[in-house]
Amino acid sequence: MNYLFVDGNSLGYYHQQQKEKLHNGEMEVQAIFGFVKNVRRYASILRARPIVFWDGFSDRRRSFYPEYKANRDDNPEMLKMKEGFSKQKPYIVNMMKVLGVNQFTAKDGEADDLAGMFVEKLVDSPAVEHIYLLTGDQDWLQLVSEKVTWVTVRADAQHKQINFEQFSELTGYATPRGFLEGKALQGDKSDNIAAVGGIGDGGAKEIIAEYGSVVTMVRGIMDGSIVIDKGRHKTAFNNLAKNAFNEKTKCRMLEAFKRNMSLMNLIKTQFPPTVIEPVKAERNQKAFEQMCLELNFRSFLEDMDVFTLPFERYCA
Repeated sequence: MNYLFVDGNSLGYYHQQQKEKLHNGEMEVQAIFGFVKNVRRYASILRARPIVFWDGFSDRRRSFYPEYKANRDDNPEMLKMKEGFSKQKPYIVNMMKVLGVNQFTAKDGEADDLAGMFVEKLVDSPAVEHIYLLTGDQDWLQLVSEKVTWVTVRADAQHKQINFEQFSELTGYATPRGFLEGKALQGDKSDNIAAVGGIGDGGAKEIIAEYGSVVTMVRGIMDGSIVIDKGRHKTAFNNLAKNAFNEKTKCRMLEAFKRNMSLMNLIKTQFPPTVIEPVKAERNQKAFEQMCLELNFRSFLEDMDVFTLPFERYCA
């Protein structure tokens, strides 16, 4: 069996922000339409059973790092987008439910954490042939393995799919673990996670390519087995090893790296949700048809049996 793990908020937000808006009366419905259409599309193409993961509120991440995502409430466009999506989300949840799709919400965590936990739980099962991760979030790339492929619907994405064989070529990192360390060095502006300072994309890739990991480089510099006395990034690399204070980021560099690894690690999440709320699938084609009539989704209604076939086939 193949699985399609869907990043609910990521997919919903992406469709909510489309320039071409869809309306049913005064209500915007483009997030609902795009979400359902693409879950169906990828379930059919990949012959996979979809499962949707939803974000909750990660109190423990914010307790650990109060600045985490603190910038999002200051962005009027982001707030407007979230408000528009929040009105549509109940429709998406209900439509997925009656199409036979199981859903899970991390009440005190994030969909990212659920993806990592479910991958860890299922990836070694003989019954699982492959897992596909449908998301716009590059953080999920760290979960790629021989049985896990990252997939995105984003029109602006440089690559639509990244599997284990292509990983090095398409990301610039030899391994998903190396990708995670590279992100931890650079921080994440969208999540308001500060970088270590002085090490950008090129420097991060150089560390991982040359030394395999940040830990290997730091240990080598500290015990004298590695000497970095030339190159564009020599000062930053040595400062990282010495845990120097970075004036721009206002933090010690190695401490910032360790903090970011804790915040970003989905391979083995440091913030597993303790309350996971399921929405159990209850296939009901008549209920789905009624919702499509209510929302005026004519293209779904034109041949309902054909539209719902992938759900019937892979969600049984």
